[in-house]
Amino acid sequence: MGEEDEHLALLMVRGAEGDPAALAQLGDYYYYGGGGLPRDQPRAFNYYENAAARGHAGGMVGAANMLIKGA
Repeated sequence: MGEEDEHLALLMVRGAEGDPAALAQLGDYYYYGGGGLPRDQPRAFNYYENAAARGHAGGMVGAANMLIKGA
């Protein structure tokens, strides 16, 4: 397991625990197809929306941008 894999595994755990920063970063990974994850717009929006609901500004911006673009 490489460093990137360990980082992604930690993000997934923190995201499952409701960490807003982890949720927003997972949203970025799914939006852009980064971190070894596939590009998945609906999943990205879900992560952004959950981060936004917890007050994370990056999650709010990510969700708003997707809504503006109609994604």
